[in-house]
Amino acid sequence: MGCQPPEQSLVEPVLLFQTWRKTTGSTNGQPTTYRLVVEFARDGKLLYGTGKTKTGGSCCSPSSFRSDAEQIEFFFATPDPPHCIRVDCALSDLTVGVVWRIKKLTASELIITADNQTITFEVAP
Repeated sequence: MGCQPPEQSLVEPVLLFQTWRKTTGSTNGQPTTYRLVVEFARDGKLLYGTGKTKTGGSCCSPSSFRSDAEQIEFFFATPDPPHCIRVDCALSDLTVGVVWRIKKLTASELIITADNQTITFEVAP
């Protein structure tokens, strides 16, 4: 219908503020198999894991994010803990330093893309 706004404008960023479990991921068209459960907290912090075992970001995992209805940016904690200088973060799913586009955000599904990477999440039980 011509009078309806585009689907992207219907995205409510508040739907992001919950715990998500990665269902699929790919880089350069190749599947990634890393497990990921992450909570996007309202205060901009990222918490990893489930239940009472949730933790903040580590050397290779961003600790915070900024988002709007169309995109997400991830950030590492600053300053970096000294031991992180020796860690290779090539296998991290949530890439820092790029803007992720929110391709789909519903009450039960989140799909984000950046450059050659796509990650699909479902709400964690």
